[in-house]
Amino acid sequence: MLTKIILTLQRRHNIEFLIILNKYNEAEKTLSAFIEKFPDSSIEPPAYFSLGTVLTYQKKYKKAIAVFSQFAYKYPSSTLAPDALYEAGAISLTIQDTSNSIIYLKKFIDTYPSSHLI
Repeated sequence: MLTKIILTLQRRHNIEFLIILNKYNEAEKTLSAFIEKFPDSSIEPPAYFSLGTVLTYQKKYKKAIAVFSQFAYKYPSSTLAPDALYEAGAISLTIQDTSNSIIYLKKFIDTYPSSHLI
């Protein structure tokens, strides 16, 4: 168990370092592999959210929207859930997908009316 925790923390540090260095392709691959290998890890939600962020940096907007919306539905009680719905809506607007943007942002406002993002 301790070995798994140490490996998890090392991977998280490595991913953050890759993002700082703008090595988004490597970060995407590492995050995807981590999520697949440790689907029930307590660190999976932040990794999942980070994957959406990395995809956004890469301008892989449709994939980012999918990741953020899946995150919001998979982890609705996470402190990152409001941010995920907001990101899905904002990115949808960026790619001029107004109808989905409205759906995500309405869900965001209805579900998290006291969010710091409002």
